[in-house]
Amino acid sequence: ELKAKVAQKASGSHNTKRETKAQAKARAEKEAQDRAAKNAKAQADARAAQAKAAAAAGPWALEGEEAQELGIHLGISCDGCGQGPPLIGRAMKCRDCRDFDLCDDCFPLRLDAAREKIAAAAGMPGKGRHPAAHHFGARRAASVMTTEAVAAEKFAARQAAAAAKDKVVEANSTSSVVTQAGIEANESKAAGPESTRMAWRPSPRNAEFLPMAHGPPTVLRPA
Repeated sequence: ELKAKVAQKASGSHNTKRETKAQAKARAEKEAQDRAAKNAKAQADARAAQAKAAAAAGPWALEGEEAQELGIHLGISCDGCGQGPPLIGRAMKCRDCRDFDLCDDCFPLRLDAAREKIAAAAGMPGKGRHPAAHHFGARRAASVMTTEAVAAEKFAARQAAAAAKDKVVEANSTSSVVTQAGIEANESKAAGPESTRMAWRPSPRNAEFLPMAHGPPTVLRPA
C-alpha cells in the first residue's frame, strides 16, 4: 500500500511537470506574438510620425536625414544652368523666393540665369548671381537614391545630352552642305549661257587675221 501511494505521488508529480512545460511553451508563444505585435505597432507609429513630420516640413528634407536629399526631384529644374526636370542629385531651394532651385553644381556659385541675362545686357557678363542674403534649404527627393546611383544617372544624362547635341550639329551640317550644293548648282546654271556665249566670241588677235563667225553655230542643211 505504501509503495502504491509513493508510485501514485510520483506519477502525479510527473504529470504536473508535463503540464507546466506545455503551459510554459504556450506562454512563450503568446509573449512572442505580443512582442511582434508591439514591434509592428511601434514601426507603424514611427512611419506615421515620419510622414506627419514630412508633411509639416513641406518640400524640405528633414533635419539630420541627409539621405532624403539625394535622388530624383520630379518637376524641379535648375534656375542656374537649366538642368531638368527632373533634377537629379541634390536640389537646393531658396527659402526667400517663391520658386527658385539650384543643382549641386550651380549652388556653390549661386548661379542665376535670369540675373545673368540682365547683367549681360548691362555690359557686365558673369556678374549675375542670386542674392547672398537669401537662405537655401535642401529639398526632399521624390525618389531617394544612393550616391553611386546618382553619379551613374548623371553620367547617363550627360551622355544622352551629348548624343543629342551631336545629332543636331550633324543635321545642321548636312543641311548646310545641301544648301551650299544648291547654291553652287544655281550659280553654275546661271553661268552656263554666259559661258557658252563667251566660248563663241573671237579673240581680238584672231579677229584681226581670220574672219570669225559670231553667235551660236548654224546647222547646215543640204540644198
